[in-house]
Amino acid sequence: MKYKILTIIAIIIANTLVAKSSTFFSDISIQAKYSSNILKLSQYDLDKFDNGDESGKFEIETSDDFIVSPRLEMGWKNYLFAGHTQIVKVSFDYNKYQQNEIKDGITFGLNLKQYLNKKVNFTLGYMYSPDIYVNRYKSVLGDVLIYRDFTYSKNYYYGRIHYKFFPNVITSYRLGASQLFYNEYFTEYDAFGWQHLFNVRFLPTDCLQFDLKYEFKTSAAQSEDAFEFPEDISVIKDGSYDSNKYSVGIEFPKINLLDSKEISFQIEAQYEERFFQSAYVDDEYHFARDDYIFSIKPNFEMNLNKNIKFQMNGNYEQRNTDSPFSVIERDKEYELFEFGVILRHSF
Repeated sequence: MKYKILTIIAIIIANTLVAKSSTFFSDISIQAKYSSNILKLSQYDLDKFDNGDESGKFEIETSDDFIVSPRLEMGWKNYLFAGHTQIVKVSFDYNKYQQNEIKDGITFGLNLKQYLNKKVNFTLGYMYSPDIYVNRYKSVLGDVLIYRDFTYSKNYYYGRIHYKFFPNVITSYRLGASQLFYNEYFTEYDAFGWQHLFNVRFLPTDCLQFDLKYEFKTSAAQSEDAFEFPEDISVIKDGSYDSNKYSVGIEFPKINLLDSKEISFQIEAQYEERFFQSAYVDDEYHFARDDYIFSIKPNFEMNLNKNIKFQMNGNYEQRNTDSPFSVIERDKEYELFEFGVILRHSF
């Protein structure tokens, strides 16, 4: 699946580059962000980290950090398909943690956007993120008393269709598929998932916008299928889950300043309920566990000139957990806040 999508996109890019009607554009940005809890640790684990308890459990230097994230996006616009606009983009993101380089990461992306008319367009895309560091946990393989890096790589494929019903009502649907591949000590967490995202955007006036989103997600983990002899494994873990995510966003009227600079403000609230599907009673961290995650994300933007934009954004996130095991609630509930600034230059 991965190679078929990449081959199709590569052919489209090649055709785009040789097309006489092609227009090249690029976008460079850099974000500086502070995160209060980079591993989303519970207060119980934060206290253990601060006190230096449980040697080997933590590989990080600090529980918070300052992250610098450059991003490069290049695109080509052409009219190869029956004269309709087609846009191909390639992107590269890099996150550099100033105190905890173990969390450094990159993401590579490709996507194609095809307009069919003024009301309808669709997008096909692919994203790849290697070696994502989550935390350190004990594995059921090898010495079960040793903490090991819990890392994975991710493939994400998606398609989206966008339809403008009326001048002030725009809808979209995105179908996504994800593949997660964990390191050799945690292969039971390898998973395949589906995401269905529905979005309705209302523009009651020319200067006000409302976004309503609903996402349904499923993730099916390998669990016991990852082992040749599962009967020899002390505890079978199953990280499979279903989730519902609800989002409400508002973009307030733009303000034009005296020197022609334009500023805008948006805010989005999200609520996710995640239901783990493990049927193994001994799998305490997943059996009968439900997570409830709330976040609120304000964003401020200012156009400094035609090509340069400045942004300030924030994020507050809190997870509450219900489990028949009180120790799991203690270990999995967390909160964090983030604040960042972005400077973007378009060419």
